[in-house]
Amino acid sequence: LETQLSLEPSELYFLQARVIQLEAEISNLTEEIDTHESGASLLVPRKKAKILQLRLLKNILAPIRRIPLEILGYIFELSCLPRHLPGQPRLYPGLDHNCIRSPVTTSKVCTAWRQVAHRTPWIWSNLIINVNNPRHLAALGNDVSWVKDWLARSQSVPLEIRL
Repeated sequence: LETQLSLEPSELYFLQARVIQLEAEISNLTEEIDTHESGASLLVPRKKAKILQLRLLKNILAPIRRIPLEILGYIFELSCLPRHLPGQPRLYPGLDHNCIRSPVTTSKVCTAWRQVAHRTPWIWSNLIINVNNPRHLAALGNDVSWVKDWLARSQSVPLEIRL
């Protein structure tokens, strides 16, 4: 699935009932496989198919799928921006927030999140590269074409770059 979902209560109820039904079917198949070893080879593919259906339904029903895109973008802003600026006290001592990795990692979760992340310029508004941090130096590497994408994603938001 590539988008957020808006489900009617009746659709939500139907999908939840289907999840319960699939869980019962998987449980029954598991018992049959455990008791009838000779016919298990025919039941295993059926069980795998049911598990796949269950995973897809649970994906659809996940609460994160029903969050409006604007709210999801705001959550990304809160989670991706640095928790402190150099020279200022840390709001969350002990956390090593990686300003480069956070927006990139967030945008790799799924297609829907990538679309929201790429359209949320504030998460791309800080580029802090610590030359003493090996992970930051590794991110720079020889190919810095990602910086061009980073700058494009920040759109017209004021950009802060620190080295």
